[in-house]
Amino acid sequence: MKTILIVILLVVIVLGAGYFGLPLLIEKETAGLKSDVQDLKQKLQKIEEESKVAPLQNDADVQKVIKTVNAMYSKVVTLVDSFKKSTSAHL
Repeated sequence: MKTILIVILLVVIVLGAGYFGLPLLIEKETAGLKSDVQDLKQKLQKIEEESKVAPLQNDADVQKVIKTVNAMYSKVVTLVDSFKKSTSAHL
């Protein structure tokens, strides 16, 4: 009789620990995913805001857009590199 009560008590303890511990474990494991989703939402919101400022026309030439974006990207990369060099030189 004591053995049955001990087994039932152990089962209840294990189920209780699983019931209360599992959500905490899930929350801990998904915290990184939640931050990634938040970052993606912010990036998407920024893209949507920028597309409202300078929307593309329906008849926009895709090749010209790609060339312009690539040219601007190379200028931005050069600017960022020079900024990094100037800030590292001052340190």
